[in-house]
Amino acid sequence: RLLMDAVLTTKELEQKRIAQELHDEIGSSVNAVKMSLIYMELKDETREKLNDDLLTISKNVRRLSNELMPSVLDELGFQQAIVHLVKRFQESSNVLIETKQQVELPFILDKSIELSLYRIVQELINNILKYAKATKVELNILHDNKKMIIELKDNGTGFIPAETHLSKSDSLGLKNITSRIQQVRAKIDYSLLEPRGTKVTITLMKP
Repeated sequence: RLLMDAVLTTKELEQKRIAQELHDEIGSSVNAVKMSLIYMELKDETREKLNDDLLTISKNVRRLSNELMPSVLDELGFQQAIVHLVKRFQESSNVLIETKQQVELPFILDKSIELSLYRIVQELINNILKYAKATKVELNILHDNKKMIIELKDNGTGFIPAETHLSKSDSLGLKNITSRIQQVRAKIDYSLLEPRGTKVTITLMKP
């Protein structure tokens, strides 16, 4: 478990470094180009096209940077960061994703635990959108004074990891989920739904 913790910590640190490089280097370069356009003699339609292209680049850089190191966790807290994550998935797919949450947690989670849970939910939703052929996903976050439960349901083809033949890349994603679950000392269960679909339940006891 110590080895897994070290691997995941190193991975997050490297992603944080890359995210910072994207934000600082590419972000500042785009701003420099935008400033240069002010002094160039260009047709209006050309200037507008270039500005639109630069805006698209800026948005993509922010998206990639946030995927590598989600700043929304610090800015908004865990539950609102999940809402933001779901919104981004919703914008890039035709799958309906519904989120139901209670009020803020009655206990405080360590930032490293929040990040691990965020990554787990991110990986699970990504897998559903890629492989489950689902049209609807439901994410519920429930809690009391002793525990938090994250439920993820879909109406896709149904999936139990232990019963499914996986490619190396798929298996790696599930191993990352398992490693993060162990890292935060949580529990994860997969079950099939009727008439179709999968329910994933993550249970985290109060630290």
